[in-house]
Parts: sequence; structure tokens; C-alpha cells
Amino acid sequence: MLGTLLATLATLTVGLTAYSVARTGPADRPSPAAGADDPTRRQAYELLLAAAGALSSAPGQHYHGSLTADGGREVGIDARVTREGLTLSTVDFTGGGHGDLLDLGRDGTYARGDAAFWSAAHAPGSGSAYGTAWVRIDFDALGFDPRALIPSILAADLLPAGHEDEAPPPPADLPRLGDLAPVGGVEARQVRLEHATVWITTAKPPRIVRVEPAPAPASGPGPAAPALDVEPLDGAALSALRTTASQRAAELDHALDSQVTAAIDGQIKVGPCAPASCVATVTVINNVNARSPYMHPAAQVNAEVTIEMTLDDKHLNTCTETVTMPANGKTTAKCTTSYSVKQATSGGEYFIGAKASTSSRALTPADVQRLTTVVAGPPPAPPVSPSALPPPCARPTGADGGPGHWHPAPVLGAPAALAYQEQVTGVRADVHYRVGDRDFDGYRTDAGAQVLLDAKPEGSSWQLWGARPTGDGRLAYADDEDKSETAVAWANRARHRLDAELHRLRAELDAVRPYSGAKLRLVTAEADVLDKLRAYAKSQLPQDDYARLEWRTEPVDRAFTGCP
Repeated sequence: MLGTLLATLATLTVGLTAYSVARTGPADRPSPAAGADDPTRRQAYELLLAAAGALSSAPGQHYHGSLTADGGREVGIDARVTREGLTLSTVDFTGGGHGDLLDLGRDGTYARGDAAFWSAAHAPGSGSAYGTAWVRIDFDALGFDPRALIPSILAADLLPAGHEDEAPPPPADLPRLGDLAPVGGVEARQVRLEHATVWITTAKPPRIVRVEPAPAPASGPGPAAPALDVEPLDGAALSALRTTASQRAAELDHALDSQVTAAIDGQIKVGPCAPASCVATVTVINNVNARSPYMHPAAQVNAEVTIEMTLDDKHLNTCTETVTMPANGKTTAKCTTSYSVKQATSGGEYFIGAKASTSSRALTPADVQRLTTVVAGPPPAPPVSPSALPPPCARPTGADGGPGHWHPAPVLGAPAALAYQEQVTGVRADVHYRVGDRDFDGYRTDAGAQVLLDAKPEGSSWQLWGARPTGDGRLAYADDEDKSETAVAWANRARHRLDAELHRLRAELDAVRPYSGAKLRLVTAEADVLDKLRAYAKSQLPQDDYARLEWRTEPVDRAFTGCP
């Protein structure tokens, strides 16, 4: 299995490419379906491509239905997921076990549930000890990967393996059209992939309304196949999701961490003591069980330490502190108490005692405060006025003194992606700058240099999550040490996406190379995407080609929704 949503529905081996917008000239390049023998298969591919784009570009999605986890366990799931990866869901294992999931993306996956839920899940430690607390878990302990519900990831996993923005799949890999049937109250058409069936509305614009595994070979009657229904979240539902998720995040102040064991190391040190005060010091150690930093970031871990101090066995003070320490490292915690020696019971002598306990904590109080704000979402963008538009929001013509020329281009892609392109280039998305047979998002001169622009909107960060830059400028991958199916799936996503981006970079550089001093500027909305693309390009491109690249990060301007 791939460790994706599709792999939990059935054992699937579908593609791992993100939905993207072609950069080729419309008159010079074949359509994505060109070369297929069966025109209905070309139609099915185009329908799937459009619906996958709508899925990944919507602000959020609601999934409800069932899937099959590891070991054949059936799982009922009702999940609401934002485009950024915030997930709030309920999980019901067949045969017993109910739990809630709160996935905060790079800030971790948290679960709480009844005893049967923890028995069905495979989190380390004793589930009975968790009680009703939230617990940070490695999400693959559930037997399925809830992050495969992130719309951009699901959309990518639905596309054929050979799909790239300039490399349409071979005819044999194209999907097939199937039956018409009502799904969720709307008419939908089957699009049959090798190992899955996707139902897409016949109404325009097309959207995915159901995902289910391909039928198994006939083996007599049996239980209904698992399936997930899909519907976009409207503004009210999205706001309600963020409100509830923010409330849940506020409950994480005492969340446990299933991957960390904390303990008191050695004896408690009592002293120095004075006639009116005394200090107790404990050393706390930890052991991290996480296999991969991609599944569980473990550079620092937290523990809650409670120290109780007594005077002649009478309670004086209790200190509770959350401490932070390196993974598999140690730190100290202290408790200071004041007292009056008049409480001494014999001969002017008194005895100060201390005992301590500790348990892992997923987050510090500061973390929780930050998350409640982040999860609630940014404040509403102010109304757009002409003054908010990036000047000149023009539709240029001619060559602008550069190596190519402006020409009309089809408007392809999600509105948010097109708006970001217009924000970066300052020109409308229905014109591109063509050099040779290659289209670029824009062109400008900067300090006398000719600069071709390639704008990369939000949406690639999760595709590249399985890779990270190292201190020496290389890329490490999620499966370098962790060979679990989930880690391998995320690493494969990253490798595939990086290869596709490198393919495009090389084609763009081929167009730029003949012009002395010309540069190719990549502008990304996501800083982590820029870092990973830059590291990969540096390792793969000739030095002269790499020197032609400029790298910029430009955050999305939420007040700008595109040229009028």
C-alpha cells in the first residue's frame, strides 16, 4: 500500500503528481489527451484533470464514509479538511472503538478515544493510561494516513502515474468513462482508474463526489466496498471548522505524547536550604520512540514535572512546570518553598522532603496559545479596491525589448493560482511571455537584466513534505531511515514532484540559455517549497544553468483576488 487515502480504500498504485497548469504554448503543444486511441478515454482524463484541480483548489472538503485500514479493519470516518491541511474528524472502528482526530499539519496529529479505540490503534504505550486526554501520535499508528485527505494530496493520488504538466500519460494509462448514476443527490459519471473509481458531477464545473476502490474479482456476495463521499466546504462550514478546531487546540495544554517516555533520573537533590527557604532539584530524562522526524518532529520534547515539598512530612508547596529538552536528552526542574522554622517539631531540627513525578507533554503552554490563534485562521481580507491591485494589471503586447513576445493564452487553473500569478507578474493571466516555443508567466527587466518569471502558488508544500534540506545543502527523504509504507509514500511524492519541477526547469532554461545575461526567476508563495526546489536544482543542474536561476519567496496577498 502507498499509505495514502486510496491505499486505505484498497491496495492502489496510482500516480503521485500534483494538479498543475501547463506552461506550453496552446498552438504548439498537444493537448493532455493527445495520442490516445479511444476518444472516451481522452474525455475521461480531461474530466478527471478538471475535477482534481477543483478538489485541490477548494478552501476545504468534507469526507464521509468508510475505508479499510491495515489488516482489513473497516473504519468509518467523517472528516473536514482545509486546503492547508487542518483536519478535524471522527473515527469509528468496526467492532468497537470511537475516537476524535485533530491534525494540525506540521504541528502534529492528536487523537482521543475510548479504550476500544486505543486497542484498535497501534499507538505506543498503554491506551488505558491515556483516559480521555488528547494524545500526540504518529498518524500511521492508526493503520491509515489521515493526511492523505488533504485535498492536494488526494487530487495528486487520483491522477495517472505518468501525468505531468507537459508529459501526458500514455494511452494505456488513461482512465475510462463508466456509468451515470445519482451520487449525493447529483448526477455523476464514473471515471474508472486501474484500482479506483471516481464519481464526477456531470454539471459544470465538474467536481469529485465519491471515491471508491475498483471492484475486486467476483468471489460471491460480501460486504459493501468502502467508499468516501466528498463535498466542498462552504464559507459557513469552513468558519465552523476553524472555530471548533481552535477550541480543540486549546484543550491540548495537557496533551500527552505517545512517542516520548519521560522519567526522573536518579535522586532528588534537596538544598541548599536556609532557615526560611529550600530548593529541590530533579533531573528529567526522555526517550523518543519516533522512527522518523517526518512522522514526528523530535528535535525538542516537553515534559510536565510536579515536585511536592514537605516539612516534617507536612505539605509545604507543590510546583508544576513544563520543561523542554533535546530528544533523548535531559534537563532539570526546580521547586523553591518558603517556611517558618517555628514549624520544626523537635530539638530545633526539621526535615525537608521532596518527591517528584513527570509525564510527557506534546506541547508547551506557549505552543498551545500560538496554535489556537493559527488554527482560527487569518482575519477576513478587507474589500478589494482598485488601489489594492498590483500595478499595472495590464495586458501587454509586443516584445517589451526582451527575447520573446507577449501573446494571448488560455486561462487554466484555480482562481487562487491565477491571482497569485497576476500578483507576481503584474500582468493578466490571459497573456504569457513566449520565448521560442516556451511560455513564461511574465517578463521584466531588472537592473538591466532580462528576467523571465515562473510563479508558483500555494499548494506544493504538502507534495514536498517527504523531503527536507539538510545542513550541508542536500535533501534528505522520509524513507532514508524509516521504511514504513507511510514514509515511503511521502518520500515518493516528494521525489516525483521534484523530478517534475526539474523537468520543467530544464525546458525553461533551454529557452533562456541562448540569451546572454537572461535570468529565470522562480517566485514561490511557500518558503519551504523554494528551499527544497533550490537544493534539488543545485544538485541536479550544471553550474552554468544553476547560475541563471533567481529564487524569491513572495507571500500571497490575501487582499488581492485577481485582476478584474
